[in-house]
Amino acid sequence: SADFRYADQMIKELIPIAQKVADSGDKNLANSALEHIKILHEVYPDEAKVFAIEGDFLYYSGNLEAALFCY
Repeated sequence: SADFRYADQMIKELIPIAQKVADSGDKNLANSALEHIKILHEVYPDEAKVFAIEGDFLYYSGNLEAALFCY
């Protein structure tokens, strides 16, 4: 398994962006973040933290069904 420190750092950087999406509902910002999360999924396909942050972005941007799958 790849070293998860990089993913941890990326997730820490995504958390404030997730809060902005939660506050504003900015789907463009959410979609941009989700593009970065796709890369994390490629490197860490089974990591729960990646699914959790993806779920947050999907939930805050109104995609509840996809968020539920991630959670």
